[in-house]
Amino acid sequence: MIRSTSHLHRALFLVASLALVTATTACGDDGNNQNQNNNNAQCSSDSDCSSGEECVDGTCQSASDEDDGPDAGGDDMDAGDENDEDNGMDAGTPDTSESDDMDAGSTDTDESTPDTGGSDTMTREDTTTGDTGMSDGGANGSSDAGSDASTPMPYRQVAAGSEHTCAIEPSGSITCWGNGSDGRTNAPSGSNWESITAGGAHNCALDASGSLECWGGDQFGQVSDAPDASFQTVSAGQFHTCAIDTSGAVDCWGFDIPDNRVSGAPSSGTYTDVSAGGSQSCAIDSNGAIECWGGDQANHVSGAPSGSNYSAISAGLWHTCALANDGSIECWGGKDDANQAAQPPSGQFETISAGNEFSCALTNDQELECWGKDDAGQVSDAPSGTYVSVGASIGGAHACAATENTQEVKCWGKNDENQAANKP
Repeated sequence: MIRSTSHLHRALFLVASLALVTATTACGDDGNNQNQNNNNAQCSSDSDCSSGEECVDGTCQSASDEDDGPDAGGDDMDAGDENDEDNGMDAGTPDTSESDDMDAGSTDTDESTPDTGGSDTMTREDTTTGDTGMSDGGANGSSDAGSDASTPMPYRQVAAGSEHTCAIEPSGSITCWGNGSDGRTNAPSGSNWESITAGGAHNCALDASGSLECWGGDQFGQVSDAPDASFQTVSAGQFHTCAIDTSGAVDCWGFDIPDNRVSGAPSSGTYTDVSAGGSQSCAIDSNGAIECWGGDQANHVSGAPSGSNYSAISAGLWHTCALANDGSIECWGGKDDANQAAQPPSGQFETISAGNEFSCALTNDQELECWGKDDAGQVSDAPSGTYVSVGASIGGAHACAATENTQEVKCWGKNDENQAANKP
């Protein structure tokens, strides 16, 4: 009886508790807390608990409460923690925004890259094209890539021979066209060339290390007799070649007798520029003074001006021109009625090239001016525009210039061997 009464009391207690839970279900958190507090009936098995309850650790607990707890927590972890982890990583990791800042703001690549030219021509290329835009164009689509497309790098230099032309491409490789006899258009391979010169039927070029390579006509050793040395500048004449080595000394080789255009080169002193012409050669020493030697049939040696204010020199077939420090041009020599080649225009210039009784130069504004003999349009047909390099043929009647803002070489004058064909 005592056990029956006890069971009856427990049953009545459980019924009352269940009714209380049902009545407070809609009361929010307070009801839940109360429900959790009331689910404390002692038990030894599930049979001691009400419907929907189970015996856990000696007390009756709602089966739904046990399920809802981990499920709710798991859902919160799946929906919240996983997203929080992704969002936190995205927000906290320096991703493309930092990369874009590096690309857009850094100039280390341009500044650390050695200037392949070391000359005004290369400086103008750098300021024309600016940054290559490869990183910016790929990373953040900046306008640099578009700028590069509209202002491609120009040809580095152009040189006109008697019936051929050679140029250094933007890549640093050499291309030649026109009369290919004697192998004069068989340019050497490689893409590290910095300067080029064209003579009557031969050419010479210097790479970035100062190594010299000559090719083409070699009747007088103007190609094969080149000394084994490193040079800072080289000039190919009609049948001979002269260069300045890294010590500043002048070396000449090729056709010499009878006027000593080779052997008459100065044996001492330091020089900054040299030019081999028809029968004469001229150089500028470290003080800015001009010294010429060789044939003087047209006073293109003895007529050299005095003074120490010159920075560049160019010897043509029968005349010679020099660029003064103030940008003016002085010329001397000339043959027959073509002595007009020795009458340069006034103004300020940056580059001078003396050819076969005519000359061409670039003004400070990079525009062309040519003067002298004009029997094939080598003067009057000079194109308008801006240029970075110009070459007048020493033994022919054509000239070529490398454009400043487009990847072209424009030529004019005599074109019987396609030497004056424009190079795209």
